[in-house]
Amino acid sequence: MVKQEMIEASAAVYCPACSHVVEAKVIAQRRRGYRLTHATVPGQKCARCSGSLDAAVVLRAESAA
Repeated sequence: MVKQEMIEASAAVYCPACSHVVEAKVIAQRRRGYRLTHATVPGQKCARCSGSLDAAVVLRAESAA
């Protein structure tokens, strides 16, 4: 099994329920041989509409240079 490195950060995500950009926590994963991918932490709610952010699209993620 390949060891995965997980980094938690905050990011701007697109809420599919209310179509606004909100802040949420995301997990950045880097697997050997693949690029860095971001996914929202399960169970979060939108600050504007209280909709689920499980299917949200990550727009901007903070990352170190």
